[in-house]
Amino acid sequence: MNFSSHAKGTVDAIGGVVKRVVWSVVFGDEACRSAVDFVHIAKKKKTKRRGKILNFNDHQYTKKRSNKSTDEWRCRIRSCNSIIVLARDASTVIHPPTDHSHIPDPIQAKVDEFKNTCKKRAREETIPISQIHKQELVKCSLKHNDISFLPSYSSIDSSFYRKRLKGYPKLPK
Repeated sequence: MNFSSHAKGTVDAIGGVVKRVVWSVVFGDEACRSAVDFVHIAKKKKTKRRGKILNFNDHQYTKKRSNKSTDEWRCRIRSCNSIIVLARDASTVIHPPTDHSHIPDPIQAKVDEFKNTCKKRAREETIPISQIHKQELVKCSLKHNDISFLPSYSSIDSSFYRKRLKGYPKLPK
């Protein structure tokens, strides 16, 4: 068996985790299946400007640059200078993250996942958007006191409707 090693844990080529460190690379609505250092790559998401997001130990990173063999990611909070370097194929961590100037936010990744799931369903399904929002609230795996961090229907309904309109054909002139 092939093993990938790092100071914080080891993973075999099949994905069996010896020591678990939660991280995921997110790029949109796609799912990613590859043997990645430390854990599974969960779901992919995009930023507002369609950039890539990396979730690593309850911190979020955006892609800073790509080199021939590595990808450099910086903390999503602009006042923080933390950087992590991954191999191009996301198979190993070349340089672990530097220290952050803020505390981790484990709920933000779940909030982003909630919004992206609702937008994807609004684009693909024809059921009412309010019903999609309610169904996703029920599916959301947050504790009772963490539900308050999720956006209310009235604050995000317009973005869901915009996503739904993108799926409709344009009217002829």
